[in-house]
Amino acid sequence: PLLLKCQNKNEPIKTDINSEVLVFINSNTVEVKKGKEKLIPYLNHFGIIFETIDLAKERISCRRDKPALIIISHSAITTSAKEKNLIVHLENYLDACLSSGTGILSFDPLMPGDYLISSHTMGENDHQVGELYFSSDKHYITEYHQGNKELFGLMSLPKLSVKKGHVLITGNNFPLLVVGEEKKGKIVQWTSQDWMYYSVLGPMGGLDDCLWKSIVWAARKPFIMRALPPLVTMRVDDVVGAGRQQWNTTPFQW
Repeated sequence: PLLLKCQNKNEPIKTDINSEVLVFINSNTVEVKKGKEKLIPYLNHFGIIFETIDLAKERISCRRDKPALIIISHSAITTSAKEKNLIVHLENYLDACLSSGTGILSFDPLMPGDYLISSHTMGENDHQVGELYFSSDKHYITEYHQGNKELFGLMSLPKLSVKKGHVLITGNNFPLLVVGEEKKGKIVQWTSQDWMYYSVLGPMGGLDDCLWKSIVWAARKPFIMRALPPLVTMRVDDVVGAGRQQWNTTPFQW
């Protein structure tokens, strides 16, 4: 039976269904700041039940076998020359996860391997993008978007080529969001998370639904999240209920 305790969002959910999500960070890299300050607050807001694993401090233990979803929370998750063993271990682990049906959501274009993206020209050659374009192909993740979306400021987008899969969002013909299926699992690849900055678009600037739907689409089912209901709030201040002659009714008519 499925037992959910919803009185306190901080309380753990007790369930017989494996809904475990592992979030990988690497505190040895400067990019870890994006994972901690940009992505993890999203996960808390969306009600995702997750465990954070710092690859700089602990190995991926066998007790975490077959989670529902792996989230690689930032780019350069393994870039140090000292981390060659970690790179091999992580690649093998992710490959095994895909074979068991675990999904992968990655913000590191170099991980997981070259399943979807085949070549990388990173760093100083990144392109500056001021507008995003949504694919006309219907997909669960982007079904409420069409055409283009103008950004508040420029964002950095690496010049990457896609090996296979579906490109759902692009900027100047370079992929931002690519999805695909490999073995028994699903992969969602975000090539940048700079759109999360307020100066570019912001956390609730119009791509937040694409993010939580990326999580839901990629995760092995059944999958549990404690999402907020679709609430709309409104506040009205300084209203005189007597109305005005030109309205011929009270402003509270609505």
